[in-house]
Amino acid sequence: MVSTHEQLAALAAVVAVIPQAVLGVTVYGQCGGIGYTGSAVCDAGSTCIKSNDYYSQCLPGSFALTTTTGGGGGVTVTSAPPTTTTDGLDARIKAKGKKYFGTSSDSALLSNSQNVDIIKAQFGSLTHVNGAKWDTIEASQNNFDFSHFDTFVNFAQTNRKIVRGHTLIWHSQLPSWVSIISSPSTLTSVLTKHINTIAKRYSGKIYAWDILESSMMTEPTASPFGTTFLGPASPKFLIQTLACAHPTLGFVATAFNLAHAADPNAKLYINDYNLDNMGWAAPKVNAISNMVNSQIAAGTPIHGIGTQTHLSGGDTSGLAAAWSTLANSGVGEIAITELDIAGASAIDYSNVVRTCLGQVKCIGITVWGVSDKDSGRSSGTPLLYDSNYQPKAAYNAVNSALS
Repeated sequence: MVSTHEQLAALAAVVAVIPQAVLGVTVYGQCGGIGYTGSAVCDAGSTCIKSNDYYSQCLPGSFALTTTTGGGGGVTVTSAPPTTTTDGLDARIKAKGKKYFGTSSDSALLSNSQNVDIIKAQFGSLTHVNGAKWDTIEASQNNFDFSHFDTFVNFAQTNRKIVRGHTLIWHSQLPSWVSIISSPSTLTSVLTKHINTIAKRYSGKIYAWDILESSMMTEPTASPFGTTFLGPASPKFLIQTLACAHPTLGFVATAFNLAHAADPNAKLYINDYNLDNMGWAAPKVNAISNMVNSQIAAGTPIHGIGTQTHLSGGDTSGLAAAWSTLANSGVGEIAITELDIAGASAIDYSNVVRTCLGQVKCIGITVWGVSDKDSGRSSGTPLLYDSNYQPKAAYNAVNSALS
């Protein structure tokens, strides 16, 4: 009788000799473009779509998510999506070998024609600011409302935009029923259901999920288990509560493994702030890099580190060193996930883009909104478009950096 181990070994040997072109490209992978030498065949359920002469990408096939409330799948077949723009920031960054130039939005802004027109013309990736957060999807226990995120994902797929899922574990914007949980074991059980339910529902539809959000402090503090960067010393802080249940950071592995099992094709990220210089932020940059490296060495499926990159003006000189440290953590990719810069200096925006272009593992940039009027930092006018949806000097600088 052949053992399971022998069967797996034989299967691995067979797979090893199959030509790469036959294996197919996973969803959201590159499938064509000038200089590309890999497979042009996409996995079942996705189609190779040309973005420009330099980049074609396997995108999910012609389907959309229905808007429903409650659990279940919600996938139906509809007509093929329209042709994407061949110009704009997304097309330009893809011509430089990156995956996307994206933006964030809320559901209401998808009814704003000025906002939508810019999204369609300029951006290739979308992040819902609030639609996938816990207080939106499960405001009361076991009553899931996916309507906002369903609509958002449907819009993205109809317009051939990839989606970054944001976010599965964050101490903020928790529904009150989660915030009052005091038992670590209960919280772990609730979190397990939360991740399974959401990640499975959108399996195959999300390019990347932010699994851990803003979970590490800039300076270390004391905890029941010694000095740590992981969450403030507050018993009601979600991450700290889980750390008390899993002092060896086992909950990190648990969360990532759950998400990976639910959606094997999604890239799984730790997304955090103050990761953009090796001066005052160096302790945190090193801490998160070391933690990720240890987790990856232990087999945890952490694929990327997201740096939020909420910057003050004139604060871009340390980007390259910091992002190099993140890239050396063992992840396959890093991304700028929530970019905005107080004052929107053209020089600062240009520096961010050029630094990403110069870092091989930096796969994309997401600006945190389209227009200044819709920004959470609107008084600082931090985005590429002004309150009248007109491009600013910062937009021109980004466009130039990508030319």
